[in-house]
Formats: sequence, structure tokens, C-alpha cells
Amino acid sequence: MPRRITQDDVAKATGLSRSTVAKVLSLTRSRGELSAATRQRVLDAARSLGYRATGQGVILVGSDHTAWQDPFLPAALAALTADGHRASLVSWEGCEAALHIGPSPAAVIAVAFLPPELPAMAAAAGLPCLALNTRGCPGAVGVRPDEQADLAAVVEHLATFGHRSICFAFATGVHPHISVAERRQAVATTARRLRVVVEEVVLNHGEEELLRLMTARRGPTALILAPMETQPWHVVDARRKRPFALVVVGQDQRNSPVTSVQPDYAGVAARLAEACNGATVDIAVPGRLVVRETSVPPPLAD
Repeated sequence: MPRRITQDDVAKATGLSRSTVAKVLSLTRSRGELSAATRQRVLDAARSLGYRATGQGVILVGSDHTAWQDPFLPAALAALTADGHRASLVSWEGCEAALHIGPSPAAVIAVAFLPPELPAMAAAAGLPCLALNTRGCPGAVGVRPDEQADLAAVVEHLATFGHRSICFAFATGVHPHISVAERRQAVATTARRLRVVVEEVVLNHGEEELLRLMTARRGPTALILAPMETQPWHVVDARRKRPFALVVVGQDQRNSPVTSVQPDYAGVAARLAEACNGATVDIAVPGRLVVRETSVPPPLAD
């Protein structure tokens, strides 16, 4: 059996220190400590010698800022490492190196965004390409919340309370992987079936228009917000002027009075782990409706 190539071998071949080689082969950004030429020198030597890190797992690709903030990442890490495998989170810049010198991976997974070049890179390495909490594309399977099903469930929930006039407020361009058109279609289709009138408000320029509408004497009696990254306290306060039902889609906070749809983090993570073994179509996982104080019937007519 041939001897396994180590980082010491790479250091000897390049004439660089063991610590310098380790910084490059750890697949993390060196924060400017190493020049691009030095990094390339180490990577070229590692490939030439046949160096690979030990272990097996998955490669998660994301930027420093977006990947760690993705709410699905903790559950995904737990699911992907449950069988003893490791999951390496690398920057987009470190992805190519990870494919060549990292642990023999079972899949390449994009977190929070899907670089257009990634599916081809994964295919060239003979690996499935997945996308966490976003849509897939040709060559990449997306595993994400089923927002259309969630919104349809919210409209049905409000209709059971007797609401026949609903406002649907949303932002555009905040999350490129989210289809605003499909969200609007899910709300509109369910509303038509239930004979509910929907008024739409785009939140890109703030909440002023929404607050005026919801506090108007003849305004809608219920409001759906999707998505809201933080708790909509201004909207909650507005309910003191004219009570209306309120449901938030896409986040949930403990000790909140607001009815919301809690994404199924564990469910998405479990399906992501399954998809590593050969899923060929996008997977959408419905969330869970958490009913709280803001689920109220419409006020009595004057």
C-alpha cells in the first residue's frame, strides 16, 4: 500500500513552513496573511503529490457573511454529520481546492446562494450538487421550505376565522432565490378558491403605506407578512388603533404574540441529508403554523 501523502510532504516539496502549508490546506481564508502566489504554490504541490485530507463528508460552499447567518445551517450541519462524517464549510474561493484536496466528499452543498459555476464543478468531480434553503437549477437540487404551501395554509387559516379581506405585504429583491411571483400566486389562488379579497403592498420603501392601509377604518381585517427577518413591532403596535389578524411567514420568535409559520429546519436538514444520496428534483418542505394571540376574527361591522 502506498504511503499517504501528508502536509509535511507538501511543505518539503514547496520549501515552505508546515504552518504555512496548513493554513492553505485547511481550506479557510487566510485573511490576507498569505499571497495568492503562495496559496497557488501549495495547492499545485498538493495536487501533484496526490495529497488529500483524511475523512469523508460533504463540502458546504458559502460566503463568510451569508452562510453562517442562514437559519437552516445548524440543523443541516447536525444532520450531515450524524453518521460520523465531517462537513467542511468553505468560501467560494476555497471550493475548487476543497474538491481536489479535502476529504473525499459525498456531495457539494451551496448555502444561502448558488454560484452558477458550482454545478459544473461538482459534476466534473463526480459529485451531486445541492442547494440549502434556496432553489436549484440545472445540475443542482434545491432543498428549501415550501413557501407556496405555507402561504396557502395561512390564507385558509385566516378564512376559517371569517376574514374576507386580507392584505399580503412582501418585499422584492431581498432574497434573490425566493420567487415573489410564486408567493403571490399561492396567495391569490387560495384566496379565489375561498372567495377572499387580497390587497398587495410592496414593502421595499418602508412600512408607511402598509400602516396607513391597516389602520384605515375600512381597511383589510387581516395581514400576511412574508418574509420578515425581524419581528414587525411597528405593525403589532398599529393593531392598537384597529385590531386586525396578523400572520408572519418565514420566521418565528419565542415569547412573541404573533401567529407565524415556523420553517421546518429539522425537516429540511433531514431531506438535505437524503438528497446527498441521489435526489434529482427540488425538495420543498412545508412549515408549521404556530397560532398565537394575533389570530383573531374580524371586528364586528359598525
